[in-house]
Amino acid sequence: MKILTLSTDNELNHLVNGFAEEYEHQSITYGEGKRPIDYVDFVCEKNPSVMIIDDDYVKPDGAVLITTLKKVKKNIEIIFITSDSSIELGKKISPLGITYYAIKPVDKHEFYDLLNSIFENKLKSTY
Repeated sequence: MKILTLSTDNELNHLVNGFAEEYEHQSITYGEGKRPIDYVDFVCEKNPSVMIIDDDYVKPDGAVLITTLKKVKKNIEIIFITSDSSIELGKKISPLGITYYAIKPVDKHEFYDLLNSIFENKLKSTY
């Protein structure tokens, strides 16, 4: 399965790539876009099962991006990661249909468990 990460955070990208390598999934990192439409086009082109959105990279367009992606790809699993620990951001993002919300730094073991759980559920739902 494919994991697409929207981020320029080397630590986060290394974490995702390590998971993909260890569990034989495909990892794609995108850190080139400047507008939400660039991200949406890339997601549609690559068709990932899981999308990891680094709010520090897509800010201030995180909510718009999630809303748009959920309209275009209803079944995509979205993991939202940020360094902003404000309650306001959590209240704004959580109802938009994300699968998981995390505040940096992300624990490797918890993150791997989360991704494994998502992929197991996706496999079960295809049968």
